Amino acid sequence: TKPLPNVVVQVASSGIGDPRIQAWGKVCRQLFVWDYWVDFKHFVQPYPNYFHLGPNIQWYHANGVSGMYAEGDGWGSGGELDALKTYLILEMMWDTTQVPELLMAEFAEAYYGEGGVFVEQYMETMHQALLDAHPYNLTTGGSNDAPTAPFLRPGALLTAVSLLKQGTAVTTTELRRQ
Repeated sequence: TKPLPNVVVQVASSGIGDPRIQAWGKVCRQLFVWDYWVDFKHFVQPYPNYFHLGPNIQWYHANGVSGMYAEGDGWGSGGELDALKTYLILEMMWDTTQVPELLMAEFAEAYYGEGGVFVEQYMETMHQALLDAHPYNLTTGGSNDAPTAPFLRPGALLTAVSLLKQGTAVTTTELRRQ
């Protein structure tokens, strides 16, 4: 099926490699993606998808996506690194040629000040914990009501808490500490 030029096809996607994106991107003029970037069942639980958001957006763009709805922290503040993720997604949607890691570092320094380097180390710790739990995949809140995930191992969590405490200790303003 080839849609008329005035038809927008929208796909709820799970990111890089989604065959529906590749197929629709070849035949339609306006392809939009509805993407999810939080765990809706366990909203404040760590959700280390930071290093996947930018590449996903770049992949969408390369495969014909012309619009995107990134559903995330819509219920208020408190989701893990919600401000950083929002900044990254908006910047990448604006210009997909940017380097996501540089955008995250830029944001961490501007938003968290002196503690930004510890936030970046926290992100790396959580991301590595996710990789170590392979073949576990992040979900957006399935049928399991227990707020658990295999990557949330004691060692990674203790390191993460220590890094965030160190970042808080060196931050000079109350706003940034919050």
